[in-house]
Amino acid sequence: MLLGPPVQKDQLNLQSVDITSLRDSLQVEQQRYRQLWEDRETVVTRLHSQIRQLQQSRDDYYTKNQELQETQMLQLSHMKEVDTLRQSLLAQGQKLEAAHQRVAELENHLSKKEHLIAEQKKFLEDVKCQAK
Repeated sequence: MLLGPPVQKDQLNLQSVDITSLRDSLQVEQQRYRQLWEDRETVVTRLHSQIRQLQQSRDDYYTKNQELQETQMLQLSHMKEVDTLRQSLLAQGQKLEAAHQRVAELENHLSKKEHLIAEQKKFLEDVKCQAK
């Protein structure tokens, strides 16, 4: 059973609204992705700087102090700090990957909707031609 042109037009309008909504959502997710990437880069830069500072502090301490107990305590503290920083970097990477996957899903969904609309427009044109 063929639907009349007003029903198909309404469907196309609804799908157009869906696509607009998906595009808006995609833009939001892409902006969030970019922000997460920028945040990650900032964190990575800061972590590298902190690691360099920690290594420099450790080196200075070794030069000034030869007592084994104190050296071992400082080394352990630095290792814990580096481990904490690495964990933070890993968490940022996971957030970034999740955002990237969401963007890919939205792009795929948008592509499917656009393809469906193109097919329905062609079908509508075919129906118009047959009706003439």
